[in-house]
Amino acid sequence: MLFRKKDEGLAGISGAGLSKWYGALSDRDKVRVRRYAEDASELSAFDMLMHIIRGAMGDENYDFAAEMCRHAAAFADTEIRRFEINEASIDALFQSERWEEALELCRGGREMYVSLRESKTLSEEQEDFRFRNRTIDILVGHMRDYDSADKALEDFFKIGLISEGDLNMRKNSLKIHRLQRTFDSIYSLGK
Repeated sequence: MLFRKKDEGLAGISGAGLSKWYGALSDRDKVRVRRYAEDASELSAFDMLMHIIRGAMGDENYDFAAEMCRHAAAFADTEIRRFEINEASIDALFQSERWEEALELCRGGREMYVSLRESKTLSEEQEDFRFRNRTIDILVGHMRDYDSADKALEDFFKIGLISEGDLNMRKNSLKIHRLQRTFDSIYSLGK
């Protein structure tokens, strides 16, 4: 039974046209890939790698997910797929606490968003964008740069990513967060 599962995982990999890619992986990564690929149905190379990434993210294996995102980027053959893998990469890097790398991808995600929106390729229903959310998370949570976060929110409003009401709510939230952090530091000094 154990060998059958191993073979089934490899069948999905070869069916996706990833045999050569798989062969170049380290033994450790091969084990991980087989684990996440074994329950996948017939998928394209890009979709197989996205399936593996989602499995790794679900297991909180963020460093491996980030590595697989790098591989998947090579198979992203459309603008929307490049955007999709960029979003997944941002989340994996953020969860791995690789802040600078994630912030750089957030900047690229913003540019891709503008391009996709202009070409009307992006779904109108999509509201959750990792590049937007993680930009603010990194600027505020890691860098404590409230001024840059404020500017980022203004930019998101300017490009039509958030509404005026959302802009005001988020800016007020940043002010409250900043005040709370100030009060917390004053309180900790008083102890």
